[in-house]
Amino acid sequence: MDANISNINVAEYRLMYFWGAWITSKVIIAETDAEAIFDADAVFANSTNLKNWRGNVVLFCGNRKVKIYN
Repeated sequence: MDANISNINVAEYRLMYFWGAWITSKVIIAETDAEAIFDADAVFANSTNLKNWRGNVVLFCGNRKVKIYN
């Protein structure tokens, strides 16, 4: 097994919107917050539903808010 493959550290990020409870719109697997934000920005920009959502849209990593979209 390649040593580089076994040392990859990734986290699960969730782009979510609030509608009585947090609902997952997209799951993003990334190595860093910056990478996850880049991917989430692209998803948000291409989603009319998320852009027009009147409530909160947030990128989470676990319980941590990484970025809030308004």
